[in-house]
Amino acid sequence: MKKVLFFLGILFISLSSFAYQVITVEKSDKGIFGYDYVEFHLVTILNGAGNEQTGYQGTCHSPGLIRCRPPMHFISDESEQAAVHRLLDIAEDEIDAKNFNGESIMRIQVVGEETVRLYTVIWNCDEKGNGTISIDRQDV
Repeated sequence: MKKVLFFLGILFISLSSFAYQVITVEKSDKGIFGYDYVEFHLVTILNGAGNEQTGYQGTCHSPGLIRCRPPMHFISDESEQAAVHRLLDIAEDEIDAKNFNGESIMRIQVVGEETVRLYTVIWNCDEKGNGTISIDRQDV
């Protein structure tokens, strides 16, 4: 009986924590100092539970002086915003170090909330740095 309850508990936890994409960026033709064209659109995304979440889809291309960073209006906690920016920095640093594919996970506990947020940054680029960086969020 204990084993059945244990497995039901694991099943409940896995079904109650859904991952969804909060940021997706398509990057191409970066210059030495950044990009000329940077545009992000606010999108509504259905998470695994069927609830609406807010996120950004963006495009950065052509050499210029602008840093490819999405606005963070949908994240109210400043430490969480900093963590998301840190994950984007990790992906860009890895791409600059010639690691063109990979992922990194950051665990965030927001003050006053019981749930823990797992943010995963995933990057997939070619040798010129053209490709996609995405960040997924899962509340556990």
